[in-house]
Amino acid sequence: DAFLHHMVRNLMGSLLAVGLGRRSVPALAALLASRDRKQGDPTFMPDGLYLDGVAYPAHYGLDALSWQPRDTFWWAASADTP
Repeated sequence: DAFLHHMVRNLMGSLLAVGLGRRSVPALAALLASRDRKQGDPTFMPDGLYLDGVAYPAHYGLDALSWQPRDTFWWAASADTP
């Protein structure tokens, strides 16, 4: 299912339009409220899009979930790890 992948690309296309001055912030809000993809901006290309990080405000109390080296997660452990 590529829903999330395409949703991110669709949002990036519209955010880029705002950043370039081709769409205003209120117009973007109206687009999102309309839920009409046909009114959106061109879908952004997939090349170079990646998640760099996630940050939450301190009031959520998620400091313990901050970035850790990949090998500390259970799914990254190799079969040889005891």
